[in-house]
Amino acid sequence: MWGLDTIIPWTPSPPGIQIELIAINALRDENELVALIGSANSGPQGRYGLVGIPSKTTIVDKDGSNLDEALPIDQRLKVIALGYELGRNWVHLDPKPGPAGQPPGFVFEFENAIIVDHWKQLYTLVGKPNATSDKLTDSLLPPHHPLSPPCTQPIRLIPTVSDAEHSRRIELTQDHIAAGDIYQANIARRLEVSGELCGIGAITALSRINPVAHGAYIKWGEFELASNTMETLFSYEPHNRRIASFPIKGTCERVGNESPESPRAKELLATPKERAEHVMIVDLVRNDLGRICEPGSVQVPRLMGLEGYKGVWHGVSTVEGKLRPEMELSDGIRSLFPGGSITGAPKRRSMELIQEIEKEPRGFYTGSIGLITPQGYANVSILIRTLIKDDNGWGVSVGGGIVWDSNSEREITETWEKVSVFQSALRPEKNESKTDRRKNGKIGLSQTRDSTGSNTANELMSKAASKLSRSAAGSTIS
Repeated sequence: MWGLDTIIPWTPSPPGIQIELIAINALRDENELVALIGSANSGPQGRYGLVGIPSKTTIVDKDGSNLDEALPIDQRLKVIALGYELGRNWVHLDPKPGPAGQPPGFVFEFENAIIVDHWKQLYTLVGKPNATSDKLTDSLLPPHHPLSPPCTQPIRLIPTVSDAEHSRRIELTQDHIAAGDIYQANIARRLEVSGELCGIGAITALSRINPVAHGAYIKWGEFELASNTMETLFSYEPHNRRIASFPIKGTCERVGNESPESPRAKELLATPKERAEHVMIVDLVRNDLGRICEPGSVQVPRLMGLEGYKGVWHGVSTVEGKLRPEMELSDGIRSLFPGGSITGAPKRRSMELIQEIEKEPRGFYTGSIGLITPQGYANVSILIRTLIKDDNGWGVSVGGGIVWDSNSEREITETWEKVSVFQSALRPEKNESKTDRRKNGKIGLSQTRDSTGSNTANELMSKAASKLSRSAAGSTIS
């Protein structure tokens, strides 16, 4: 896989079991842990998942000066995590620190990792046999650690900025639009989590009720992040140098599993305000890509398509181009980060006003997390719908794009629509019988049989463990 040695060969994922969730629950006591949690139903961006214990962690400097040094295309898997404030450097604004307890950014390297292919429903363990690969293997072998609940008592999301103050900020943004400073800005507020929250339990619950392309979990000492984001900042394919961004703009409530033909969904696509807001950001992303792509290669093959998630409909476009020969992956990051959908247009002035209006730093909220393979393939998210634990405890931020004709009451309602997935997921687990737990996929792999009844997951993993012991003796499994 990606030119890396194989320790456990490709193995079928048992029906109803998500390998990333089994692994992180077993590895929950590790001081550092990283997981990218994909989904088969989220297009190419959600195809691959990863679980790993970093072999090296680089803290990105607040001015981003060491990013190139930490991102050479070599023979190791990498995961980058970038805080929003890093982007100030790349639009020529003065550096600003993030929230207390949140580093500016990370570059994680992995000698070993569990890789999941959600399209083929297979998983593998790559790297060289060592103590870390043993831990990763053990995380997949029965008996399994029970899946952690997100909380044992009800929790609440409490805004740190009142509705009245948030409304005032929206109106202040509109004053700047009327004055010609900007066309649009994304204004956010933070919600504190009141109550005891388990980060691994939270990402487990979120992934189960709202599968997305870019689920993610990071643990770094006392810092934790659990993201249920569906937005892709960009993907990059080195074989053809295609770089594509997938901006989200335009939101309305989605009730249950209603279809794209529902009146709500159709109204979202037809509302002039929502379309104007969306097209502004598509134009901004076209401009960002135009700085690094070959002339004439930037195209918009999909304009404001409709995508449905837990509680919301979103408008999503595809903007793509061909990276110029002299440009590298890091140039793509600098040009596109932070995403236009969570800053505004024009980007630089919007980011200045966001700092003035919101006052508090954002940190990893509206930053990015992404996978970089040894060949230079990249798949990078925008961190919306993301729980973060720092020195201030657990919190989740939420915002929306403000334009000249935005209605502050509607914008505040939209913030609650966007966090409805957390209100659904972050609940104490009800007592269940063992039969119910098996039906709901909460029993470990050893207690799940495939549809043919020919191999239990226990047998599959035992075979993998046998091959692992042979590999440790000196042979490489291909």
